[in-house]
Amino acid sequence: MLRSSLLLIFFLVLSGCEKAIIDDDGGKAGQETDDEAGHDAGHDVKEDYNLFLTVATIDSIPLAEIMKGGTPITCSRLSFAIYDMDGSRVSRAIHQQVADDGFGMSAFTLSEGQYQIVAVAHSSDRNPTMSDPTAIKFSNDQGFTPTYLHSSVVTVGKKSQTLALSLHGISSCCRIVRTSDLPPEASRVRFFYTGGSGAFNASTGRGSVKSSQSVFFPADASCRQYDLYTILPREEASLNVLVTVYNARNHVLTEKELDIPLRHRETSVYETDFSD
Repeated sequence: MLRSSLLLIFFLVLSGCEKAIIDDDGGKAGQETDDEAGHDAGHDVKEDYNLFLTVATIDSIPLAEIMKGGTPITCSRLSFAIYDMDGSRVSRAIHQQVADDGFGMSAFTLSEGQYQIVAVAHSSDRNPTMSDPTAIKFSNDQGFTPTYLHSSVVTVGKKSQTLALSLHGISSCCRIVRTSDLPPEASRVRFFYTGGSGAFNASTGRGSVKSSQSVFFPADASCRQYDLYTILPREEASLNVLVTVYNARNHVLTEKELDIPLRHRETSVYETDFSD
């Protein structure tokens, strides 16, 4: 009975949207879309769907509670992708934003066989590149945020099935706390950092590409905390951070280099002044 109810909810959501939401990659949110070149699932009629996915929890907190706000989890976007056991994507990725109808639910049409299911939750400005499950990638212009992952293997047979997914955090946070005042003419602060990754392997949840990450913050005198997110390639690593303060003409006012130890999935707090 529960399974029948879930299927009915999926059909109502997937067929009842009056307004299509266009995602960053040119597809319709909530439907099978392609964020980059990939394989088409081959069926678009809702009666042909045989794998239904729903995000149940993120770090053990129900998605419904997260969407209401007031939890430590932030998530404004979800991305789903399916790969065969050789690592080739077999359907177009589905990308959703929190305001979309059916946020947290997706459906696919697959041939019989084994597949890797990947779901990613984040609050970046755009969608990750998901053509390769060993290097799901966020870029500097998208921004780096807390990132959550579900990866599992499913066997698709003759009967349709519905799966509830639990996602867990894979990112680390380097929280830099400024102890000195900024120069009066400061316009923005840049953090350029290496040692972590903006890409990850879906099977391990670890960073998989050596990345040079960069993020800018406005020079707000009242803002003394800066959160830098990365995905570590191993349990412990050191983040090399170059802090640069610019004026409105993009001239460097101060610059300082830091080495900050980090652990996988944890937050490290580092207090420092920004003077040379």
